[in-house]
Amino acid sequence: HHKKLFTILDSKLDKDKWFQEIQKTGTKNKDIFLDPDFVNANLRNSNSHGKLIIYKNTNKYFLHCFELNKIFVKDLSIEKDYFDISTPTGYCGSISNIINNNELSKFRSLYKNFIKKNNIIAELIKVNPLNNNFKSPTSNDKKFMKLTCSVDLTINNNQMFKSKQKNMINTAISSGLSAEISFDKSFINKFQNMYHSFLKEKKADQRYYLNNDFISFVEKEIEKKDAFFVKVSDKNNNVVTTALFSLSDNILHYLYSASLDSKKYRGSFNLMIKSAYDHGKKLKIKKIFLGGGKTSSKEDKLYTFKKRISDETHEFFVIENIY
Repeated sequence: HHKKLFTILDSKLDKDKWFQEIQKTGTKNKDIFLDPDFVNANLRNSNSHGKLIIYKNTNKYFLHCFELNKIFVKDLSIEKDYFDISTPTGYCGSISNIINNNELSKFRSLYKNFIKKNNIIAELIKVNPLNNNFKSPTSNDKKFMKLTCSVDLTINNNQMFKSKQKNMINTAISSGLSAEISFDKSFINKFQNMYHSFLKEKKADQRYYLNNDFISFVEKEIEKKDAFFVKVSDKNNNVVTTALFSLSDNILHYLYSASLDSKKYRGSFNLMIKSAYDHGKKLKIKKIFLGGGKTSSKEDKLYTFKKRISDETHEFFVIENIY
């Protein structure tokens, strides 16, 4: 009897074992995209489940993390359930130490069987732009989507301190705004309210709203000092812009932010990023990852804004499989 090479864990039911398996790989991997609490915080709805496939053969491993979504087909009475697979968080957190192609093929054929057996009809994998040795569970080609941005914390003459961007920071300060780093757990509810009214104003899809699992994820991270809020306040101490950053693998990830009125509080976002920058420098962190725009257009407003304060861009690819 050979040892089972392939196990599947659920982000809610097998959370402890999931953490143990990451630790067993011996990587210092504290990748937020592989954290079951973060996966749960990002699941689309109750028909979505966070899964981790664990492939192990002697000292080689492949950990693949995904979201399994049940598909509802309107006018079809289907005897069996169908599913699709997506990346639950912003990017795929899968890790592997397999270098040998035969070994990779072995895993991939087991993965293919899993796909077939479970009536999975499509798959979308969002490759982490910062992961240069990403291995995919399938052999399909990756497709370029858009550029993403980061601020380099190992240099001093950053883009965000040059000419116009520097003026934005000064504008914010001279209009009485100030920024602080906060590990205050009681701020989570206020943050959630600000973020939700921000989404309402933008008429955003319901699935972008932050759930209870999100709250417990943030509480856990803040307790460990692996996450923090930046609060930008006006002279009356009202928070006008706020953001949540999470520390993962020596990188600060800019996760969520909300603003009351960006036109009225000019430069508040720049001041917020500067505050995270100063904090990251103190902790000797390599970079702040800002992500990309809402769309893949180079003229995308969010992208052009991020690019102006960034030092580097990174290509973002996806792998799409239709089965």
